[in-house]
Amino acid sequence: MTAPNIEGPFYKAGAPLSGQLNRSAKGRALVVSGVVKDAKCRPIAGATLDIWQANASGAYDNYGFELRGQVRTDAEGKYSFNTIHPGHYLNGAQYRPAHIHVKLRAPGKRLLTTQLYFPGDPYNEIDPFIDRSLIMNLDDSTYASEVARFDFSLS
Repeated sequence: MTAPNIEGPFYKAGAPLSGQLNRSAKGRALVVSGVVKDAKCRPIAGATLDIWQANASGAYDNYGFELRGQVRTDAEGKYSFNTIHPGHYLNGAQYRPAHIHVKLRAPGKRLLTTQLYFPGDPYNEIDPFIDRSLIMNLDDSTYASEVARFDFSLS
């Protein structure tokens, strides 16, 4: 099962239903995709991922919906969204690793609030909140953008 993780203080309800989270923010393009499955590895259609993240400088848009959005899984449980690689920000005395927040809702399943992390981030080693099972698979083979994959499993 996908591990829960902290929500953090920057969640904002009402994000638009759109897989294009980046409307005007500058940064390295990132495409995240995967599949949402149940405990028996069956795909879950119609699950909603509510996504939010910091910009490349580590700031959240608390007034609008830049780098915020919702996507739904298709009949095969697949999801995808376009965004940018988030930046680090100071949390008390130390920086948080780059991460993307997700609230995942699916019919008949418990709400999952979690975060997705990046492999090789220098702050992964010292972050008190990270769960290594939440590190995405990153295909860094393209120069213009990053491609990440993460499959969710719900109980």
